[in-house]
Parts: sequence; C-alpha cells; structure tokens
Amino acid sequence: NVYSFSGIIVLSSTVRKLQPDQILIDYPVEKERVQRREYFRVSIQRPIEIYYNDGYKDRAYKGNTIDISGGGVRFWTKENLQVGFIANMVLHLTGFFTPYEPISANGRILYTKNHDSRLTSKAGYISVIKFHEISQKHRQLIMKTCFKLQIEMRKKGVL
Repeated sequence: NVYSFSGIIVLSSTVRKLQPDQILIDYPVEKERVQRREYFRVSIQRPIEIYYNDGYKDRAYKGNTIDISGGGVRFWTKENLQVGFIANMVLHLTGFFTPYEPISANGRILYTKNHDSRLTSKAGYISVIKFHEISQKHRQLIMKTCFKLQIEMRKKGVL
C-alpha cells in the first residue's frame, strides 16, 4: 500500500538539541491512501463467462466477479485458469444501465490462486484478467458502473 501525507523533518532546532547523526520526524496526524491504478476499482458481484483455448481444446467457464475496473476484472471460478493465456469474457452488469447489454472483452489472465476465504465462501480460484481488447463503449459502461457504485458507497459512508 502507498500512502501520502505531510510532515516535518527537523535536522537542527533551537528548541531541541540534536546530535549531528540524529533527525527529528514529526509524524502526520492524517494520511491518505493513494490509488495507483489507472482506473478506479469497485467491489461488485455479477456473473461472468470466460472462454479460452488452453492449447488442447476450447474451454468455457462461469464465475462471479469480485471487483471490476476499466482496466480489468477479478473474479471467482471453480477452475484453475492458465496464467498468460488470452481469454474472451462476457460480463453481466445488470441493473446499472439501460438498455442492458452484456459487456464483451478479451484480456490476459494475469494470475490465478486458490480461493481466499475472506473474499468468498466457495471453494475454487480467484483470477485476474487485464483487458486487452475492449470497445470504448464497453469500457465506458464499466467505468460508469464503477462511478455509480463509488457514489453509493460515499453516500453510505463506506468510502
């Protein structure tokens, strides 16, 4: 995690005598977490379909998103997906924009790891796909959804 804050570093002071090899650091009262991603990420659970060829045959899997952004998606699935492969996906972000349309994109599978019980109660795998090819329209629909969810979280005092 990266945080930003303002503080004071004192090398010498008339109030407090410091040895030549000492410094005094005034620790900040407030700190702010810095979002280093290009796109804001929000938690959302919606159905996702994943399609890819593992070199032997075409594969199709279903899962549920954990969070999304304009740059990619983290999701849960029962299957251990092959890292590095390009996958096609269909996201179902129902209830956020009308008329509803599924969002299709393709991207590279960045990582897959065994399920983390803090994120889901189902046994399986958590995977991340970074969007490689996605239409500007679909990326904007995802970003619009993320923005709506961010506003709702701020109203509830969660963010």
